[in-house]
Amino acid sequence: MTDYWKSNKNYFCEYCGVWMADNIQVRAIHEKGLKHKDNVARRIREMRQKATDDARKKEDMKRAMDGIASAAKKAYEKDKSALEQQEEVEHGTRHWKFHQESGYYYNPLYGWYYDVKSKMYYGGSPPDWTRSPNIPSGEYYGAVHTQSDPLLAATEQEKPAVGKSKYPQGMRVTKAHPLADIGGYQMPTEGVIGGGRGVASSLATASTGLEQQDGRKKSKAAGSKRKKDEDSALSKKEQEFLAKREAARKRVQKRTMEAFGLQ
Repeated sequence: MTDYWKSNKNYFCEYCGVWMADNIQVRAIHEKGLKHKDNVARRIREMRQKATDDARKKEDMKRAMDGIASAAKKAYEKDKSALEQQEEVEHGTRHWKFHQESGYYYNPLYGWYYDVKSKMYYGGSPPDWTRSPNIPSGEYYGAVHTQSDPLLAATEQEKPAVGKSKYPQGMRVTKAHPLADIGGYQMPTEGVIGGGRGVASSLATASTGLEQQDGRKKSKAAGSKRKKDEDSALSKKEQEFLAKREAARKRVQKRTMEAFGLQ
């Protein structure tokens, strides 16, 4: 007959880190021991200390996050204030604020809108578009900027009056075509392509035309003379080379014409 052996289950004490027989008597004796009680008390102290440390860390983190948020808010307010001041300096918008929904600047003090592109105001009773709103001239959009910027003010003063030209009487101004320099050459400023098309003044005098003809004749004569000088300066070897190249060109031309039935 075969006997079966069955092992007894053991118990592990987490506080002391030891194994023991899993029965009531052995466990009671172990738990009444001083070492086990000290280990349990130490574990409780460690757990309380950990909870306290976690709470302190959480509080410190919250305080740090609040400080970061406060510093970020202060920096945002500072940047926003600086940007508003810069806009007031650049555009003279002391009372003009940008309205996101309409896309215009709005003056809540007088109830007028301003369009930067068209430089017109909208408001009044009944509301309508105008360039002269019923508000003090010093409160116009850009008035503060014009008064505070001496360079811009001087530029405005230098503008000619309506109907008057900024050039002295009798001066003829040649208008340059915007595409004159494209392509590596200068477009003509007179004649059918130039003055006749409005690119430049077409009031060319007869004397100017004669001078241009004389200049072309002189340039042509100078070019012919320079070509003769260059031909005379060629060496005998270069002249032979040019003669051979010309003969070869004529042969190629003859073969090509025969191939197309032109001879």
